[in-house]
Amino acid sequence: ARAAMACSVGFALNYDIIPRTSLHNGYNLFQQGRVVDNYSSWRKRDILAKLRDVNRGSAEQAAKSRDEIVEEVGAAIDRAAAGPPAAPNPFAKQHPVAARMYHIVGLPHGTTSTRIVEEQQTGEADRDAAAAGTSPSEPGETVGDAGLYKCSDVLGEWRWRYAWVAGGELRCARDAERQSLSTAVPLTAAATQVVLRGSPSSEVFPASIVIDETSAEPFPFEPMARVRGCVPCGSGCKVPPTEFVFLVRTAAGDGQSGTLAASIELCAGSAQLRDEWVRLLCAEICRARRRCCAVGPAMRPEAWGTEALL
Repeated sequence: ARAAMACSVGFALNYDIIPRTSLHNGYNLFQQGRVVDNYSSWRKRDILAKLRDVNRGSAEQAAKSRDEIVEEVGAAIDRAAAGPPAAPNPFAKQHPVAARMYHIVGLPHGTTSTRIVEEQQTGEADRDAAAAGTSPSEPGETVGDAGLYKCSDVLGEWRWRYAWVAGGELRCARDAERQSLSTAVPLTAAATQVVLRGSPSSEVFPASIVIDETSAEPFPFEPMARVRGCVPCGSGCKVPPTEFVFLVRTAAGDGQSGTLAASIELCAGSAQLRDEWVRLLCAEICRARRRCCAVGPAMRPEAWGTEALL
């Protein structure tokens, strides 16, 4: 036990975890069972018959068998006590289960939101700049020519938009200069999911971020050429223009930088472009997780719970 403890480490999220175990009680229980096995006068078939009567017999038979079992166990312990003393218990009443404990620290409610105060202020400044018709303070990250088809929330029509990731958000604009911001979805540490739809992907994405709802069955879509700002038909098209659809959704969270529930359904021009976008979104969500969580320095199990992080 000591050798196993010396080469073990433990990780815990909460201080109410007790990083100790008790082999002392387990050893005592094992010794009691061994005494009954060695000093009982009953054969195995007799023991099984009594147990069967207790569990399946009539109430009167079960009570009788139960009393006989208690009497026989007591007699076995008395016979063992008349012999030589048992070996002392080699285990302490409690001992550490690992030599080093690491506390995984999370910002209060931080796993539901990417942005801390400074990042939120930066994002608000970018949105204010976009609304004022000026360039954003940072270009952000994008894929290819930054173009994606976006399904409108109200009409359900697919229209061409320019997308990028900045300030902990996935943002869309109607123009390549990003002066007309139309949508912004927060990319949070634990409240954001990316859902793949349409044609399957050959990529392997983090299961805690990406949900695969694709199907091998043919996916209905209506091919169309890219038209800046709108779809070719005047009234808009309500069928995806390609089979490479993905949804980005964020659940509502409070936290230090709370977010409202938001979602956006997008469509890429090819399987490769969709995979690149999903990789970019996963990388941003992983960055959010690194901002929200940290691992404290190793501490002795005896000191566990005696320190608090403010």
